Amino acid sequence: MLYGLETVSLRKKQEAELEVAELKMLRFSLGVTRLDRIKNEYIRGTAHVGCLGDKVREARLRWFGHVQRRERVVLGPLVPVKGTLNASAYQDILENFMLPTLSEQFGNDPFLFQHDCTPVHKARSIKTWMSEFGVEDLDRPAQSPDLNLIEHLWDKLERRLRARPSRPTSVSDLTNVLLEEW
Repeated sequence: MLYGLETVSLRKKQEAELEVAELKMLRFSLGVTRLDRIKNEYIRGTAHVGCLGDKVREARLRWFGHVQRRERVVLGPLVPVKGTLNASAYQDILENFMLPTLSEQFGNDPFLFQHDCTPVHKARSIKTWMSEFGVEDLDRPAQSPDLNLIEHLWDKLERRLRARPSRPTSVSDLTNVLLEEW
């Protein structure tokens, strides 16, 4: 129930609906019905579970702390990819473009790497490669555009592209325009 709620602003009604659902699950797992007239606090205490609203606020603050602690954002080169990006091609980009850029920017200082959690970014071979090279990635939920710098970057590029007087008509034109705007 909490997956991805780090970046969501809940209204009181939505928070109440989540708590009702949570209590239904707790009652079911404890074998208790509402007819038993047992107070919610007792059920939470028996299950050793805190209030869902507090958990959501805590997760949101933890995520905000991640965002606040990042010192700076480093953009490497824009690397055009032909066809569909697979784990092997992504690993090649990481080795030949990402690592040199981060090494140049940070030297031996620690850093957090952020990608947008697409399946290729979470492939087992990529996770293995990242642990072998000591690359720590920012733990964040997928589909969180509010705090996702990459999504903001793509949005900015798209706006610049739309603002141009003439739009690209081929893949090579698009690649050249994006490289110019980068």
